[in-house]
Amino acid sequence: MMFKMNRAVAVDESAFQFRSIPSTDADAIRADVLVYNQRTRDAQALLDSVLRDDPKNALAHETMGYLKFREGDIQAARKWYGEAVKLDSQSYLANYYYGAMSLGPASQGEDPDIESSLRTCIKLNPGFAPAYDALARYYMRDPAKSNEAHILNVRAIILEPDNIGYV
Repeated sequence: MMFKMNRAVAVDESAFQFRSIPSTDADAIRADVLVYNQRTRDAQALLDSVLRDDPKNALAHETMGYLKFREGDIQAARKWYGEAVKLDSQSYLANYYYGAMSLGPASQGEDPDIESSLRTCIKLNPGFAPAYDALARYYMRDPAKSNEAHILNVRAIILEPDNIGYV
């Protein structure tokens, strides 16, 4: 939708901040857009190029995780998300998906990476209810943390009261 305004809007261009980014970062962003637009072959080729030139590019690792997740390869997705987290990804989704995928049926006992990843997700996006729910499920494995698990679960419900999966 478009509409016309009867008056001009004053824009102070000096107030804008900008910085140059490396071409690998720009290509990682382009690959992310391609994955979300179902152009997986193009995204894969671009990601391969980015990872060859910049193997520590956190966004490329995260996007590769999402690509593998969409392909149904959960183990590979978890691996890529885990690498993004280890590269200090500032994406709450990378941290969430790594933690949530690590909670699968094969995981046993305490894993400090799961807790750390989900805590980082909550810190990066305190309004993201699924992270509270996942951390609550993780804490339910330890009877000593059941009260904290309950508090986290209640927080998830408060954030998304329509989601019956949290009940």
